Order: sequence, then structure tokens, then C-alpha cells
Amino acid sequence: MFQNGYWVVGRLRGATIRLHWSILVCAVVLSRFSFRPGFFVAYPCLILIHEFGHAFFVWRRGHAVVNVEASGFGGQRLFDKVPPITHMSKTGLWQRRRSSSTARRVRTVAGQPILMCVI
Repeated sequence: MFQNGYWVVGRLRGATIRLHWSILVCAVVLSRFSFRPGFFVAYPCLILIHEFGHAFFVWRRGHAVVNVEASGFGGQRLFDKVPPITHMSKTGLWQRRRSSSTARRVRTVAGQPILMCVI
């Protein structure tokens, strides 16, 4: 059940969902050391929803997500391979070497924040 400080809570589309023990400590600190059960549940859920926003676009690009992890300091998702990133554009967004349409780049960059607004 516990692996390297993480509690394995389930799997979704092949990705292991894990919570680190520090998430409880940060939830207690952020709640100002008061008993707020709703916050203790909402805090890890918010981090996981954010990470699944990233995972959604990884799946959409055809890659496999291996882990989705939430800790007290944020979260991360691990996937099977990283697309080649070669340079930073004038807008500050990482781009691939091969050119793609502007519309596709806008959809990719704006998609995750739009998804978070919908959720």
C-alpha cells in the first residue's frame, strides 16, 4: 500500500495515482492548524485535478502516463517519453523543431487552463 512515502490510491488508464505523506502536513499548515475536514479532502483533490489536466493532454498526444503523484508541495506526472524540445520561442513557450500550425500550438498551450476553468 505504501511505496517510498507514497500511498497508492488507485489507477486510471494505466497511470498509478499516488499521494505523498507530506500532503497531510501541508494541508494542516495551510488550514492554520485547525480541524477542517473539507479542506483536508479538497487540497489533495485540487492538486490531482491539476495533474490530471496535464495527463489528459499527454494522453491526447498519444503517450502513456505512468504515474500521477500529489505531494504537499505540488504534484507531478510521469509519462513514457518526452517530445524533443529544442529551443524557446519569442513568446517564451517551448516548441519542437518541426513547425506546426499556429492554431495547433494555441490549442495545446491554452487547452489545459481552459480545462481547469471548466472543471
